[in-house]
Amino acid sequence: MNLEQYLGLFIDESKENLQILNDNLLKLEKAPASTEILNEIFRVAHTFKGMSRTMGFNNIADLTHNMENLLEPLRSGKKQADGKIVDILFSCLDKLENLVDSVIEKGTENKDNLVNELVEKLKAVINSESSEQSNISVGQKMEFNEYDRAVIDEALSQGLIPKEITVSIANECVLPGVRSYMVNSVLENMGEIIKYCPTVEEIESGVFLQTNDSQYVIKVLLATKEDTEEIKNKLLDISEIANVEVINVSSLAQKAENLSEDASSKIITVEETEANEENKKEDGAQVQKGISKVANQTIRVNSGRLDILMNLVGELVINKTRVFQLSRDLANHDLINAAGFMENITGEIQEIVMKLRLVPIDQVFNRFPRLVRDISKSLNKDVNLVIKGKEIEIDRAVIDEIGDPLVHLIRNSLDHGLETPEDRIKKDKPAKGTIELSALSEGDNILIRISDDGRGIDPEKIKKKAIDKGFITQETARSMSENEIFDLIFKAGFSTVEVATDLSGRGVGMDVVKSKVSTLGGTASISSKVDKGTTVTITLPSTMAIIQALLVKTGNETYALPLNYINEVIDIPAAQVKKIQNREVITVRDKTIPLMRVAELLETPDYEEDSEKPLTVVIVRSHDRYCGLSVSELIGQQEIVIKPINKKLCSENFISGATTLGNGDVAFILNINTLI
Repeated sequence: MNLEQYLGLFIDESKENLQILNDNLLKLEKAPASTEILNEIFRVAHTFKGMSRTMGFNNIADLTHNMENLLEPLRSGKKQADGKIVDILFSCLDKLENLVDSVIEKGTENKDNLVNELVEKLKAVINSESSEQSNISVGQKMEFNEYDRAVIDEALSQGLIPKEITVSIANECVLPGVRSYMVNSVLENMGEIIKYCPTVEEIESGVFLQTNDSQYVIKVLLATKEDTEEIKNKLLDISEIANVEVINVSSLAQKAENLSEDASSKIITVEETEANEENKKEDGAQVQKGISKVANQTIRVNSGRLDILMNLVGELVINKTRVFQLSRDLANHDLINAAGFMENITGEIQEIVMKLRLVPIDQVFNRFPRLVRDISKSLNKDVNLVIKGKEIEIDRAVIDEIGDPLVHLIRNSLDHGLETPEDRIKKDKPAKGTIELSALSEGDNILIRISDDGRGIDPEKIKKKAIDKGFITQETARSMSENEIFDLIFKAGFSTVEVATDLSGRGVGMDVVKSKVSTLGGTASISSKVDKGTTVTITLPSTMAIIQALLVKTGNETYALPLNYINEVIDIPAAQVKKIQNREVITVRDKTIPLMRVAELLETPDYEEDSEKPLTVVIVRSHDRYCGLSVSELIGQQEIVIKPINKKLCSENFISGATTLGNGDVAFILNINTLI
């Protein structure tokens, strides 16, 4: 069977499972005795193993299989998930991520000796407890924890029948381990094995369950549709199998009298009654029908298809604008009505497609708890990571690009921002530092903030370093505001750290953060107080495809200003334009605002401004900063499709893109963040 067609689905499912593993291992580190967390980790490992084995990725399957074997005594309460075990599980997770990355890049697994090393480590931990794990008495009913119970109920809902199978191997059998593998192979082809006692490692060590009649006994819980007699006949066909018993498992949980206080509060007992078997099949069919109905409400769509659909909708919006403009020019009422109807339908299609492109920012945020854990351990710092607003949705194109800048900022907060526990105590701070990662919507923008309660940044130290490196002069430094001083941190090669570390301090990174954010049409700013902490705020557009804009004209050139940045439009008499420190400013309601003449800034050809004529000024705002843009004419509000342009056409990054107007002309989109 050709499995290549399922490779994309395997990769998507693997990414989800790896993230769930990562999240739950972090929880397990804080609550090592939680049965619920252990069961979830086991469920994911089991699913991952089955998927990998089906696709032929045996390294992944072997590693997850041995993780299952380690998790089994943890779930049963026979062993505690201490720091050593959690670290091993994290190492396994890292290796699984590497193997999946290899599958994504090459379509195959990497051959890595580290997999074998990890498997040996897992086996060593398991074997150290092997003598304690074989404590299920064959003479008693089989007991299961909450996870096993959930699996059994799920099997029942799918019309499968859980059966406990007891297989006795003849005492004179020379290789009982081989017979156990043959039993496992036969049963795997007849259904889903939920539980197998003893474990593979115990069988390899020669440890079996025993009865008075046989010293080699296996107990298996199998979810199957096969008849009891069929199961017995196939198992008895294996040589040296002395006896096979098969009984059905009830879904009713009862407490066993011989359970200790440390055991699971809910178990499933084995009963020999089959009277309610048909009823369970009917109930299972109804449940499965409901599950299928819900599952069919969501589907996976290739992101490339969404991009194509978005481009087509963009072309539709451009042509809609042109048709609407032509209908007004022709003054044909029927055509105007038809164009209006087309505009409504196009708007609905556009809104749906835009929502399809939006994904929760949690897809980026969920990688940081592990990052903070690993770095804080290496730095010997105690850190509490607080994440807020992870349900905020943002354009998929932004999600793909913003991860690396956020990683750098988090690393900076951990390395530069937060002090060691000893230093924090000396400053009367809690020994545990806090980093807060938050996202919130502000109009059509998304604000991402990375805050810490660490040592903060001294503006005077920044100025001194900038002067020493030749970024600014002493005269310039005296007139700089605090925001302008902090902006120096984004200069390439700038760093205030005296000694570079493995994490940071080499003067690279913050300029890349600024560059990447600007490429996405956003801004990055820093605010800080000494010994109080630092906050980096990144502002990004929620979408990078279609926006509302105000079209303006300067000379013969048309420009588009994103509507979400516009505060107001006013006319200012030329005489009210003043100069402060050689910069033009205007006063609007007792607020002094810098003025930029778009024609001069963008060197509009063949444009002469009438010095006596009142200025048409568009007041734009980003965060708490304002700027007035002087234009010659307002055209009106319009929906525009953003098209990327070569950045070499505008070295100052004043232009963020271009759009096609209804008359076929091209208009540049001004980058308001850069202008301000």
